Amino acid sequence: ELGVLAEAGVTLVGENRAQSLAEKVQAAQDAGLDGFTWDFIGHLQSRKTRLVLPLVSLIHSVGSLSVVGEIEKRAAQVTDVLLEVNIGGEASKSGVALTEVDRFLEAAAAYPKVRFTGLMCMPPLFDDAEDARPFFSRTRELAERLSTTWSGTYTFEQLSMGTSADYEVAVREGATIIRVGSVLF
Repeated sequence: ELGVLAEAGVTLVGENRAQSLAEKVQAAQDAGLDGFTWDFIGHLQSRKTRLVLPLVSLIHSVGSLSVVGEIEKRAAQVTDVLLEVNIGGEASKSGVALTEVDRFLEAAAAYPKVRFTGLMCMPPLFDDAEDARPFFSRTRELAERLSTTWSGTYTFEQLSMGTSADYEVAVREGATIIRVGSVLF
């Protein structure tokens, strides 16, 4: 799989499980595939932060203060992260509720090694990708508001939204990072 990605010119790889990330990074090194940059895109538990942090350039899924605290404790330098927003208000999904985003960022501001550079969202799954558009739009609008509110502390220029099922709509709504997998294979 990694060899195929390298041959296709893919350089940024996301992984959603901490143990799989560590295994794939090691496999890439063992195969001499050193052209990859790794991002963590899955739900991050605070106890897995230690494993993930040294392997990735960006964590897309920061949605709890316990993870923020672990990054602060373990990071050697300022670490860029994305705030995971539960844009659909779904109980089955992680992320900060829209009504709690400002309070969350106020609390997170006490941790100077954690720098929010954008948002990540996972809208509800729809049969028609077009139905996800309002959720992507709402995420972009939130990022625009937060960029103004938190100017000088955080930027919210990166929008990680869209998967193999709906990335074209996400890009039209401002996604700067898409998380595709199944469309590649």
